[in-house]
Amino acid sequence: MKTLRSIIVTSVLATLVISVLIGMFFSNMILKPLRIITQKMRDISANQLHLRLETGTGKDEISLLSDTFNNMLDRLEATFETHKNFISNASHELNTPLTSIIGESEYVLSKERDTEEYKRSLEVILKQSDRLERITSSLLQLAQTGYNGEKQEFILLRLDEIIYKAKETVDNIIPDNKVYIDLSLMPEDQDKLVVNGNPQLLELAIVNIILNGCKYSTNKPVL
Repeated sequence: MKTLRSIIVTSVLATLVISVLIGMFFSNMILKPLRIITQKMRDISANQLHLRLETGTGKDEISLLSDTFNNMLDRLEATFETHKNFISNASHELNTPLTSIIGESEYVLSKERDTEEYKRSLEVILKQSDRLERITSSLLQLAQTGYNGEKQEFILLRLDEIIYKAKETVDNIIPDNKVYIDLSLMPEDQDKLVVNGNPQLLELAIVNIILNGCKYSTNKPVL
């Protein structure tokens, strides 16, 4: 009986130890992906929103968590880029008409002037104010257009119309631009110009490309 009792106690203790070790092993295996995800989340900051979690090909909860987090990063990155572009364009493009308005106002108020000079100054102020209003409207349109994480509405549209609208937006932001639209490759079959897409996002993409062309070429001709 003593021998049997010793065998039973030893077996129970051995079973407990083995169960704990096996539990720790499987627990480590299960939690390892979460630890990796947590570490990568810590590496992602406002300046590194381009980083993404590895999702793999599985359909388990870990993969779904990674997909959800990556989708959230897509929305955040799109929002950050839109705001960054808006601030960059606003600070640069709004400065010129504001400087002209302030300068003209200080000039005309510096001393008494005749009616013609007052009229000329008011015309300059009105012209620059109108330009400021167009720039503000265009920038606000760009700022309000972005990715909201939901399925975007796609419709049939003509690419040439999107390009002309993009040109109008650029004209409002950079009135002295040298952007030209080449019509020599216009297809005879007008149906080839029809695509299925989101008009706001397509226009935003084309406007960004044109603005970059103007910006980084020091406003040389952009075709």
